[in-house]
Order: sequence, then C-alpha cells, then structure tokens
Amino acid sequence: MVKLTAQDRKNAIIRAVMPIFAQKGFHGTTTKELAKAAGVSEALLYKHFPSKEMIYNAIWEEHLFEDENKLEVESIIKMKPSTLRLVLSVQYFILHMAKQKNQIFPRLMAQSLLDDGKFAGMILKKMKVDFFGLFIESLNAAKESNDLENVQIKDNLRIWFMHHLSMAILFLNLPNKAIINYDENRKEVINQATIFTLRGIGIKQEFIDNHYDPYLLEKPKKKN
Repeated sequence: MVKLTAQDRKNAIIRAVMPIFAQKGFHGTTTKELAKAAGVSEALLYKHFPSKEMIYNAIWEEHLFEDENKLEVESIIKMKPSTLRLVLSVQYFILHMAKQKNQIFPRLMAQSLLDDGKFAGMILKKMKVDFFGLFIESLNAAKESNDLENVQIKDNLRIWFMHHLSMAILFLNLPNKAIINYDENRKEVINQATIFTLRGIGIKQEFIDNHYDPYLLEKPKKKN
C-alpha cells in the first residue's frame, strides 16, 4: 500500500467532505461525519484541519485550482496589467462559472446562503483579497490605454457586479435540466454574457471587436 503524503491526505479529505458540507451546510455537519466521510479518525482530521473553517478555506483553493483551471488562472495572473488581461479575466470568470462540472461547490455556496452565510462570506472575502488587485491593476491599465468608456460606476462595484452575474449563471445551472430557454445555444449564451459584462464594466466596443475571441479559452490546449 502506498502511503499518502500529508498534502495528498489533505486533498483526499477535502474531496471526501465536500458533498457532506453541500448537503448539510456548515452548522449541520459534525466533525464526526466529516471524519467518517474521509475515512479517517477525528484526531487525524484535526491534525490536518484544526477547524471546520480551515476545511472551508481549503475547499476554495481546491475549487479554484482544479487541474482543468490551473493553467488558465496562472497564465492570466502572470500577464502584465492590460486591457487584454482584464478581458481574459472576465472571460475566464464567466466561462468557469457557466461550465461548472462539479456542482458541489455552488451547492456549498447556496447552502451557506440559506444558512448563516459564513462559508459564502469567507469565500467572497478571500476572492477579494486574491483577485481584486489583479482586476484593479487591469482596469487602471485599460484607463491609461483609453480602452474604457467614462461610465459612472466605481471600480470595485464593476468587479462585484461581474461576480454577481457569474454566480447567477452558476446557480441557474444547479438543476439537472435547463430551466430557462434562451433560444440560443449554450456557447452563444456564455459569449453574450461575457460581452454584456465587458461592456458593463466600460470596455469600449472597438477593443472588444479587435481583441476578444469568444472561444479562446475553450480551444484545445497544445501538448508540450
């Protein structure tokens, strides 16, 4: 039997307990249930995660840096602040939300909002810490490049409204079947939602026409 490293064990615990949290919420879940789902003792669970809050925080990291998302996130973060990085950030955010395959994370968010909002609030706070700087840098670069319209919307609210639209799309995808008929195929709906957001945060139509590729992040990745 191959012995798991500490990090592998933590990752295995995170994946095992996510469905329990999604079903019962933060307060409705006991550490005994979490340990049982992960196949470990409560003592070992506490060794890796001294509190349920720490497990929640780790779930966010696991969700954000899933293998299929990691390269896109890292490549966008490494880009110099620019209008293009802003466009790609918005495009990634909406595409990631709209094409969510693992429904456990959005169900965790929904369960939290129906409970005390603790998990949802923690995730949004962490998102602000991790990514608002990136968006603000790119917004400022877009202003300097004269790629933004002079819209009367505060910068931080542009980012939040983008997030809220993305989350609405995410929650509407929770049922097993479509509940809205947009009279458009799914790719076009995602494309239109992205353009709507880009225009809403003030990016000029001319820049979108010249630099926005609606299917760029969906194209097959080249093998090294």
